[in-house]
Amino acid sequence: MIRDAPDATNIAKTASVTVNNSKPTVTITPPSKVYRNVAATFALRALDSPQDVAAGFKYVINWGDGTAAQTIGAKAGNATRNIAHTFTATGTRTVTVRATDRNGAQSDPVTTTVTVIAAPTLQSSSINGGAKQRSRIMNILFTLSQDVGLTKGKLKLTRGAVNVALTNASFTWTGGTQTGNLGLSSTNLVDGNYRLAIDTGGGVLNIDFFRLAGDANGDRKVNASDLTIVNNAFGKSTGQAGFNVNADLNVDGKVDNKDKTIVTQNTGHTLPA
Repeated sequence: MIRDAPDATNIAKTASVTVNNSKPTVTITPPSKVYRNVAATFALRALDSPQDVAAGFKYVINWGDGTAAQTIGAKAGNATRNIAHTFTATGTRTVTVRATDRNGAQSDPVTTTVTVIAAPTLQSSSINGGAKQRSRIMNILFTLSQDVGLTKGKLKLTRGAVNVALTNASFTWTGGTQTGNLGLSSTNLVDGNYRLAIDTGGGVLNIDFFRLAGDANGDRKVNASDLTIVNNAFGKSTGQAGFNVNADLNVDGKVDNKDKTIVTQNTGHTLPA
């Protein structure tokens, strides 16, 4: 057994410890496409100690387009956030960001390069393959200036202030030709003026059209002229000489009494532009 000597004493000693504040790291992620004059949303993310992340960060962003550097003040919970910027000219831009934590430690500058391009435009559109009749709308074909990877969810059809569901509509997008085809054969459209809004991601493009039962020549009224078109092609079917697609008002491939009935039942109807 070992015992302390009666006169042994304890000596307290101190030491200084320096805790270094680590600097944060930051990332900035651009959207897949950046369009001129359209707000582009970038994702910011800063990483640091849990305490610094909770306290938030100050960000300084240079957008590389000649505008003044943008400062975002430190705020709790902003370690991950989105920030929008609008570029007013096309071309390549280098975006630089730095983050500063609550203790003043600053990240290394991080850069990302974006290419600003012109927003898509509508090059052409056609209703029913270019046919004049507006008695039944079968499809809308349109071509844009660039491939935007369009889906049906980016389309909105309205009749005035009324939304028209596209649940039963079909849609195909062909990137190689920048062409969209909206099939409406299974969508019930009543008489009226319609607008198809196309959200390209770089703005919304509109195609306006109308539906008027019995209108064979597309003049927004149903009268004797439409009946004449039907009579002149009466009895003809697709592929036969004398068949007129504008006379086939129900689009069943033949011109018969059903088409005549559509005209006679709607004679006198008009649709203001």
